Amino acid sequence: MNKKSTVSDEDKKLFLDNWDKTTPPLKDDSDVHQPSRKRLKPTTNNIAQYTEIAGGFYRAGLQINNVEKLKRGKFKIEAELELHGLNVNDARQKVEEFLRECVANDYRCVKIIHGKGLHSADNRPVIKHELKQWLQQNGMVLAYCPALGNAGGAGASYLYLKR
Repeated sequence: MNKKSTVSDEDKKLFLDNWDKTTPPLKDDSDVHQPSRKRLKPTTNNIAQYTEIAGGFYRAGLQINNVEKLKRGKFKIEAELELHGLNVNDARQKVEEFLRECVANDYRCVKIIHGKGLHSADNRPVIKHELKQWLQQNGMVLAYCPALGNAGGAGASYLYLKR
């Protein structure tokens, strides 16, 4: 029912004749509800708000169906980073560069191959554990989870990025 309302010529004339005779209402704030103007400013506290999931996390506000699609490998992987053989410091630098580049290119879903730690000094995944902490601290990453078995499994992770 989208009827276009028409204003008669008589009503237009009446409006225009009386327009200059109007005065704004008196300002009395006592009866008027003023919505709060307070807004959250980006802080490290806002960035840190996330929900843990099996082997990963997702940020507050991300639709759960996107998290589920990420976990099931339903997004196209737009870029990939290989961290095998790097020490922790070099790996962190590569991850930060990779994320900046991915966001600049408007990529949404990427994969990082960090390995399972089978060749580390104590046979544990050092970079994998560090990576999760780095990504939780990085506001560009909206979600993170282990890759599917055929895409690297415990040795790789999917990331869902901010646009």
